[in-house]
Amino acid sequence: MAQKTCSSGKLLILILSLVILLASVFIASSGMLVDDTDGDAGDSQTSRPLVLYTDFGTESYRVPQMMGYIYSIDGQANVVEATHSVGAFDVKEGAFLMYLGALDFPDDAVFVGVVSPGQTVMEHIVVEMLGGQLFVAPNNGLLTYVLDNMNVAAVYNVTSTSLFSEALDEMSTTKITSQVGAMLADGMAPADVGEKITDPVKLPIQSPELDGSTLRGEITLVDHFGNCMSNIPESLIDNLGLVPGDAVTITIGSTQISAEYGTTYGDVPVGDEVSFVHNFALLELSINRGNFAGTHGADIGTAFSLQKA
Repeated sequence: MAQKTCSSGKLLILILSLVILLASVFIASSGMLVDDTDGDAGDSQTSRPLVLYTDFGTESYRVPQMMGYIYSIDGQANVVEATHSVGAFDVKEGAFLMYLGALDFPDDAVFVGVVSPGQTVMEHIVVEMLGGQLFVAPNNGLLTYVLDNMNVAAVYNVTSTSLFSEALDEMSTTKITSQVGAMLADGMAPADVGEKITDPVKLPIQSPELDGSTLRGEITLVDHFGNCMSNIPESLIDNLGLVPGDAVTITIGSTQISAEYGTTYGDVPVGDEVSFVHNFALLELSINRGNFAGTHGADIGTAFSLQKA
């Protein structure tokens, strides 16, 4: 009996030793797979962030369709859905939102914008920044603020038929921009999309300016509360010499609006107009706990002026 017990014990020790040995081999093999940096770049490198801006709305079939276009090109795509809530057909709003977003994203980000009202066959462009960011959009002005306010290295027209299995004029804007964006995020060079161009379409915008004692600009964004961000930078406000507490007159069309220049909404009583520099270093027009846009008929693209009262 003692001999059998001893033999059983040796057998158990042998089995445990084999299990430990096999486990060690498995762990070592797994580590080799994880750390294998000598393989293909597409297998070991994470795709660049692919940042989406559309007017589709989150309930639209177009959103999953867009995802399908992207993942059919790059199954490991690193997609960031910045917003699908650009105002319907509002190219100006989309243009400003894409510009604002780019300010805070890293240099390896690739942006795809789709706001193309009523347009089925059109040009599409890729804009390359000196810092490395890339933008893909229809050539309809959606990249106006990017082109005007960032350091552009080159602009390319998407014309290379070798990139697609279909003719370009048979593809939708969504498919073209999504797939080109995915290719760029996966490592394709911007120049591979087509020839360089020097005259991309830009939207007509009231450029910010200081004309004597009058600031001029336009509203670029209206938020959920009716606050109106403008394209007038803090530098022009400083040149005018405005300081918190100054009374100002805002003119929209033939309507003159009395307001105070301050630092935040609560600088004035509830219901009063106030203007101040937003954290994007741009002038904002607001009503404390009110709706400036709704009250004064302002919207994206509305031109206005501001003077010391």
